[in-house]
This record gives sequence, C-alpha cells and structure tokens, in this order.
Amino acid sequence: MKRSEKKAALPVLLAVVLALAALFTAFRFLFREKAETAIVLPESSAAEEPETDAGESTLRTGPDTEAAEDLPGQDSARAPDDTFLSLTTDSVRKILDDIPLPDAFYEAMAVTVAAGEGSEQHTVELWSKGGMLRARVSRNGSVTDYLRTEEGLTIWIEGEEEIIRIASPAADVEELCGVRVTTASVPDEQIQYAEYLTTSSGKYIYLETKQDALEINWWVDPDTGLVYMLQQIWDSAACYSVRQTDYRILTPADEAYTSAFLLPETQTEG
Repeated sequence: MKRSEKKAALPVLLAVVLALAALFTAFRFLFREKAETAIVLPESSAAEEPETDAGESTLRTGPDTEAAEDLPGQDSARAPDDTFLSLTTDSVRKILDDIPLPDAFYEAMAVTVAAGEGSEQHTVELWSKGGMLRARVSRNGSVTDYLRTEEGLTIWIEGEEEIIRIASPAADVEELCGVRVTTASVPDEQIQYAEYLTTSSGKYIYLETKQDALEINWWVDPDTGLVYMLQQIWDSAACYSVRQTDYRILTPADEAYTSAFLLPETQTEG
C-alpha cells in the first residue's frame, strides 16, 4: 500500500476504533441467533468438573467446566479456605477487591467465537505494568497492537508505518480486544451467584453475572485476582469464551518489562 493511500485510510480507521468501545456490547449480540449450544474451547488437558470442598458441583447454569492445567509461573501459596467460607454475592466484591494484583505481568488469552456451524479462534497477549496496558491481537494473519498509557491510547498494525494516537487515558483496551483482565468492571447488581470452586487444576472464585439475556461465567484466580476464564452465554447458547493460556510475573530483569511499553522504532506518527 502506498504511503498516500495509508494516510487517506487513517481517518476511517480512527473512526472505527472510536466506535469499537461503544459497539462492543452489540458485537456480543451479533451471534445471538447463530450461536451453538456448545462452545469449542481451546485445547487443553482433560480435567475434573469443578467441585466444592464438600464434593458437590456448584455450577447451576451448566457452563463448560473443563479446566486447564495449573497456571504456569505461579509460586504463591493458595489463600486459606476459610477466607472464602462466607463468599456470597454480597461479599464477593470485597474479597476480589482485597486481592493484590501483580505489579507487572504478561498473559496470553485464547478467544473462541462460536457462530452457526463453526467457530473462530484468535489470541490476545497482554502486558501490564503500573497502570500501563499493552495488548496484541493476532487474528486471521493480522496483528494489531494497542498501548494505553497515562497520555492516552496508541494503535498500530504490524507491517504498517503509521500509528494512531487517541488522547484519552480512559480508553478501554480490554473492551477493544474483547477480553477482561479482572472483574472490576462488573456492576455489583449483575452478580447472580458466587462460589469458591476446587478443581483438579486448582481453586477459583467462580461468578455468574447476567445482564438481560446475556450471561457470563467467570473463573478468577484467587492468588492474582486475574480472570482465568470467562464464557458468554446468550439465551442459553454459549457464543464466546476467553481463556488464559500463559501467565508470568514480569521483573526489571525481563526485556519485556520495558520493551513491551515502547513503540517500535519503525513506527511513525501519522
């Protein structure tokens, strides 16, 4: 593509990006008439159905309970079980808010969208440090990067020269990418059910939220407060899932601790 053509396309791309956040909810509903009743989750080793410590299943709405292997790179001890003895829809917000988030970390998420007779999968990589968030979305051979800092949002596409800057520190990178790092954005009134689940791969805080016909099941790691997996269900049909496939703490000794939050040298502001 010629440079002049790229510059001519920038206003259109900018308009699309600005509209994405507002239309993300509508994107979820796009699949409501076509969504299948069973979602194809990313491949992982088989695991037991999540159970409570008493041995009874707590999943009332029947979400896919396949859990992946233990979270890689996590060494911290599990929170004591008695911390969650009183976990209810009223208390779960405080419990989640009291979990200290990692100062800097990397995680990879597998996203699966089910529609009609097939499904589409893509990946989202996230780097987080001190309020900054970098996201890389790889879909159908195209790679788009989003970098949110206190100065605003910067977007660039791999292989292109120009970048787009949006001077809004409130830009929701997670919404633009279709993932959620934490449950902080979930309104308390949407929480319908909460339980502490024990699975073969570990323990999770499990939530069910509902807004109109859209239900979301959340599995949250009690050590980090990060969302390990979520599944969206529209009118009893699973249509969208996000699952953590990699996770590790970043330290100053890691190259990504600094490089992940810099623009590539080949990029120029358009």
